[in-house]
Amino acid sequence: MDNESEKFPIEIFPEIFRDMAVSTSLSCQCGNDIPGIVTLGVVNAAIGPGLVIINPITGEETPSNLFQIGIADSGTGKSRVMKKLQQPLVDFEKSLTDDWNKNKVPELKARESELKIKIKASEKRMKAALEDESQGPFIIESLRTELTGLNRQMALAQEEPVAPRILVQDVTTQKLSLLLQDNNERIISLSADAREAVNNIMGRYNESKTDESIYLSAFSGERYTCDRITRGSVVLQQPCVSLTWLIQEDKADEMLDSKALREGGFLPRCLISYTDAKPGPMVGGQKIPENVQKNYSEAVLLVINGYFRQTNKVSTTMTEQAANLLREFHNSKVKKWTDGDRDGWSFQTRHTEHVTRIALTLHVMKHTSNSHLNNVDEETMANAIKLMNWYSKAHQKLIERASYIKLQSGIKKVTDLLIKNPPGFEFREACRARIAGSQKSEATQKLLDKLIASGFLRIVKDGEKSRYRKAT
Repeated sequence: MDNESEKFPIEIFPEIFRDMAVSTSLSCQCGNDIPGIVTLGVVNAAIGPGLVIINPITGEETPSNLFQIGIADSGTGKSRVMKKLQQPLVDFEKSLTDDWNKNKVPELKARESELKIKIKASEKRMKAALEDESQGPFIIESLRTELTGLNRQMALAQEEPVAPRILVQDVTTQKLSLLLQDNNERIISLSADAREAVNNIMGRYNESKTDESIYLSAFSGERYTCDRITRGSVVLQQPCVSLTWLIQEDKADEMLDSKALREGGFLPRCLISYTDAKPGPMVGGQKIPENVQKNYSEAVLLVINGYFRQTNKVSTTMTEQAANLLREFHNSKVKKWTDGDRDGWSFQTRHTEHVTRIALTLHVMKHTSNSHLNNVDEETMANAIKLMNWYSKAHQKLIERASYIKLQSGIKKVTDLLIKNPPGFEFREACRARIAGSQKSEATQKLLDKLIASGFLRIVKDGEKSRYRKAT
């Protein structure tokens, strides 16, 4: 992205976060794209499931969490940017772990000791009752119930205690489900080099079949179950994952070439961007100002404590003006579909939802822990649409790539069809052969028209029938 107008619109961020993103860009000499993406991702992650946004026109409630995938070359500052901007989240997780080790672990050990004493006393009473023939069966049964309950409590106390987590990087989907189960169904996935995360979702541990189902559920907060022979079932009611991955283009190509990830829903749920990041020279005097770092860290912590840590979610509502602006944006997408521009529709149909989630994140940047006390205004919605339009440029590239892959697949199927039918094939035969990936006549006709326009095919008349033949 060399055009100035295509750079990440970092100026739309409220002051505290804009200053931090710009300072990080100057410090790492990497352009605005990666700092902008990661800043948005960190604030979004800090919200978690604790705050949702309501559209007053439709009444729909939308969660906050975003999935972001930023594509950048090696050596362009991905790790340095991520380290600087995710630090408030790292510090918060460390505070949870420290508190766990200082208070919770000793409490668990004390509870185990207490239960041992109670069990020993209960066993002594049971032994005495069994040796005393005057004791009736009701007393024996009462003691048995007491001892059973104590042993059950001991079994729970002796289970390996799990320290709290909020951040993950390289994690299998099975492990992710366990982490969600143990951490109030909320996890943040941040990675400056998400190669292993991509390998996992591409099916490294799933017989090379894509393994994204838990991410699909965690994007929308839908119920998820995972049953394994080697361990018990994991049932999640409303899992929430915020995701920001930075990857190199080779891994991006691997994902984008996957029909399962494109059409199964994972990639359309992602805000994907080709960044302008380039290796920058080492320049003196580019340290992030202490007040900028301090203001940023304190603001992120306010959001975490205000929303991420809360068990009961609260909501904010769009103003009527903001909702109308969102409706206009959505209707513009529908018009494109009605006018026949349906390439990559699986990506475009998610844009309205993305705008809503971005607007909520920008709103939180403005109001931090008081976001539920204020409505999402028209300016915030306009900025969210501006940012979505920036991401749309990358989506257009994805759409073009998917169309090219589909066209090449269609050419192969048409070639096979011509080999089977040397005189040419009829339209209905092309539909049955699924040359466009389905039997839909509209998709088949569109592909055939493209092949005719490109000079690959021609139409010939055979009596009353029309046949498609290889152009000579």
